[in-house]
Amino acid sequence: MSIHIELLPPTDRRIRKAVPSKMCCWISSYAEAAARLAGVTTANWVIHLVNDKRMIHYHQQTMNLATITDVLTFNYTDTHIPNAPLDIETIICVDEAERQAIVHNHLLPELEMLLYAIHSLLHCVGYDDTSSAKALRMHRKEDALLRQMALPAVYYTSSHGAVSSNASNNASNNTSHKAAAVAMVSFKGTKTRGKGRQR
Repeated sequence: MSIHIELLPPTDRRIRKAVPSKMCCWISSYAEAAARLAGVTTANWVIHLVNDKRMIHYHQQTMNLATITDVLTFNYTDTHIPNAPLDIETIICVDEAERQAIVHNHLLPELEMLLYAIHSLLHCVGYDDTSSAKALRMHRKEDALLRQMALPAVYYTSSHGAVSSNASNNASNNTSHKAAAVAMVSFKGTKTRGKGRQR
């Protein structure tokens, strides 16, 4: 039983500069830890980091919406097999993460990207944000997972005070492994960090 995460290097030069390899390793390491804390024991998880232009393209392709969103989730897990390993593909918009980190006053886009990755994961383990009550439960779980990893809660608390930049110093040097991906879409929302993400 293992969790394999492949965080694909950004193809856009500016995004590659904004998200250096050390930050990619940090995000991968904490995404894996979050998956374990969420009760996942076996998974193949591919994470793409893209710019606004690519996210608009994927959003149009999958949801017929030519707009920017923060994260798209594709859950390819074979539900016909009992206890099948999770098979997930997550697309994260780095430009949107940078904007939201400023808007919500924590100034650490890697924490915002990790939040999006955790949100994507939770969509694949039974959480959704299709109602206010469900969104509240989901966002509380996101922050709870961050706290369990000794990171600042991002969703609810970042609007009430800046997050210490020391959080980024906990980066792990764990490398991600090759994984398989691809199938059904679970969409998180647009612009406001997903449905119900009003703070």
